[in-house]
Amino acid sequence: MQRRRVFRSIAVLVTMWALLDMSAAEARDPRPPRPPRPPRQQRCHSGTFCGACGVCIKGRCTGGDTGRCGSCKTCSQDGSACLSVPDGSGSGPDGYYDCGPDAHGGLQCCSGSCVDTLSNIDNCGACGSACTGGRLCREIAIGVVGCACRDSETECNGTCANLQTDPNNCGQCGHACSPGQGCSDGLCECLTYCDSSGNCSGGQAACGPCETCNTGQCVPKDTGSTPCCEWQGNAHYCKPGEQCAASGCCAAGDEVCPTPSGSAQCCNGGLVCQAGRCCLPVPYPECYGPGCCWWPGY
Repeated sequence: MQRRRVFRSIAVLVTMWALLDMSAAEARDPRPPRPPRPPRQQRCHSGTFCGACGVCIKGRCTGGDTGRCGSCKTCSQDGSACLSVPDGSGSGPDGYYDCGPDAHGGLQCCSGSCVDTLSNIDNCGACGSACTGGRLCREIAIGVVGCACRDSETECNGTCANLQTDPNNCGQCGHACSPGQGCSDGLCECLTYCDSSGNCSGGQAACGPCETCNTGQCVPKDTGSTPCCEWQGNAHYCKPGEQCAASGCCAAGDEVCPTPSGSAQCCNGGLVCQAGRCCLPVPYPECYGPGCCWWPGY
């Protein structure tokens, strides 16, 4: 009997010591307090919609990518408001923030809108990268997107220009037609009536070197089978069957290849015009883009 009393006393002391040790541990490293539960009247039923855009989880209105905010927006933590996601948030193959799905990797959220950065001129390749001067957002090399002019245009001082029709860049960059003239096929021509001397009405400009004034209109000179060629305001003549090529002439079967400087080359012998040069039709070694060319002297 005496022995059982001793064991019972020891057990009580051990239990008290354990409880005191736990209390001391909690005093040293207290557990974070639980967030207060919302008032009963504000609790929601799990699995239902709540707030402006939230979903009820365990009686609380919770936000995140709930799918209730539209493209490129996410719901605030408490489900009370829709917020724009950071620029550059991609859509991925399964779609994020209702921007997608996207198999090509171009869709991104920019300023709260879902845009295709492979073609959007205000967000070309990345959010905020804008194309200016009439340039388009397009593929400039394999897997590379950037701002570039249309195939029919040339970039002149940061602006895309059609050298065949632009009176400020007629035939070449910086070649402006005189007042009263327009640009047609890369040549400056009178837009108004001309007088007997060949000047446009008002004396602003004369007819072109390969033109003459006929009943008030600048018309091409009749040179028979000999082509009259205009280049930089001067005329020269090619042989019958030849083609005008800037300051020179090309044979009938050649491809006239205009260069960015306004001159021209004659491509023949299987070479084709590419990037203002006569190149082999298949790039070798492999290269891509508007400036790529492989020619015999490479």
